[in-house]
Amino acid sequence: MKEQNKKLTIAEPIAERLRNGEKVICAKCKKGYYVTDAKDISTSHGFYCNRCNSMANIDPVIDIE
Repeated sequence: MKEQNKKLTIAEPIAERLRNGEKVICAKCKKGYYVTDAKDISTSHGFYCNRCNSMANIDPVIDIE
């Protein structure tokens, strides 16, 4: 359980950094960086490495009451 929480806390800042337009180095190849084809980067859910095409997807959090 603790390891799973670590992954969540690591992924959250990466999502914020990607949506702010910051260049984030690819976790897989360590050479490229994540880009998106979306017109508005701040609402994009899918990013891919410009070198190896590895994907980084951001799942939206939806609360239903």
